[in-house]
Amino acid sequence: MRLLPVYEHPKLSKDNLWATIQSNVVELLDQQKILLTSIDLFLFSWVEENDDVEEDQDVEQDNTKVAPSGTVIITPVTTWVGVFPNTLTGEVAFHSSNTILNLLKEHGIYDVEVAYRESVARVF
Repeated sequence: MRLLPVYEHPKLSKDNLWATIQSNVVELLDQQKILLTSIDLFLFSWVEENDDVEEDQDVEQDNTKVAPSGTVIITPVTTWVGVFPNTLTGEVAFHSSNTILNLLKEHGIYDVEVAYRESVARVF
């Protein structure tokens, strides 16, 4: 799986809207007492290989095996929320995701998903 940055979105890229929504998401998650570490926009991508492709038919591309007859899957834009480990239940994630999706809908954005990950920032 690869993470792809989001350089442009038809609505989020205009008038600094992503920064506004990002701030609003922080406020919403703080109200729900979710211990947030980050909020990012990404696309996820991977190759689904066909079962009939033999392993020696794969080719190297950017240090990643890519099957010549595989299908590249790219997800919709995802608001990827980082939270401290072991602090978020599935039920709370479900409810907070709906809150974020409703915020996006208020701005006419219906093509962005929400996902969570556990993460901790470290200074070296």
